[in-house]
Amino acid sequence: MLIVITCNYIAIAQGTDKTGYSLSVAASFGFLYGEGEEIVYMGNYSDKLQSQLLWKFEPVFYIGAEINYSWQFPSGKTGFFIESSFKYGIPNNLGLMEDRDWLDNTNINRLTHYSIHDIKTETAVLFDAHIGFSFSATEKFSLKPFIFFGYMCFKWTAKGGEFWYPPAVPPAVGGHFHEKSNVGNYKQEWIIIGIGTSVQYTFNKLFSIEPFVIISPLICNTSIDNHFLRDLLVIDNMYGGFFIEYGLKFHCKITNDFTAVVYAGGRNINGTRGHALYREKGSQSDILSNIAGTSYNALNIGISVTYKLF
Repeated sequence: MLIVITCNYIAIAQGTDKTGYSLSVAASFGFLYGEGEEIVYMGNYSDKLQSQLLWKFEPVFYIGAEINYSWQFPSGKTGFFIESSFKYGIPNNLGLMEDRDWLDNTNINRLTHYSIHDIKTETAVLFDAHIGFSFSATEKFSLKPFIFFGYMCFKWTAKGGEFWYPPAVPPAVGGHFHEKSNVGNYKQEWIIIGIGTSVQYTFNKLFSIEPFVIISPLICNTSIDNHFLRDLLVIDNMYGGFFIEYGLKFHCKITNDFTAVVYAGGRNINGTRGHALYREKGSQSDILSNIAGTSYNALNIGISVTYKLF
């Protein structure tokens, strides 16, 4: 709000026409299709996996809202903009989780444990903000570099499942067996700060396209894995890795005030790694350094309708 007020005063002082301003709101609908990954490495500096859980959401539909503000400098070729979007995933029971373990010390490449479970997506929340400048190279081309801030929160619950474990001595359970109750849940929270750019090409007064890309190594993740059957809680604090988002927007101007935008893109995060806190009932908590890892990969397809307030 302060930025908007400040920009208004600057424009008035310079005699800028109010038509250089634009404030719009939008409603969106779409879906995410992808997976969150939970990793336990064999050692602090090892890239070999000891455990891997893939939480595959297939898909998660969302509804969202956007607020966008832009201000055109007196030259008409340069501008400033702020864009923000919020997406709320609708809980559903679509998807599955696969759990793999490599626990044979004599053959670290041998898969020893495998299980597969249905999942419920309990939470899917995304918030993105872009702050940047726009530069009009020609009447048809404009470049928009920006700073990106992103927050994501997902929570999945694994239900029932089928297990293939090595033979075990009772009361431990081994072999091939089934489970009907909930076996655990997993929560991921992400914070990303990055840089990006888009290039918009205008075909005519009605249609334009806008490819974009965002990259960042500034990634923070906190994950919580709750194993119901073992009464084990694992809290991971991880940093770094590489984030990239890429996509394409297709703009269609319906009227002077309404614009429809169809978009498709991918968001990938890999290489995020850090420490794990293990808290098991009846035993002391352990902190294991640099053995925890995580990733996120998803396709995003959606449509939004924008209304220009002024």
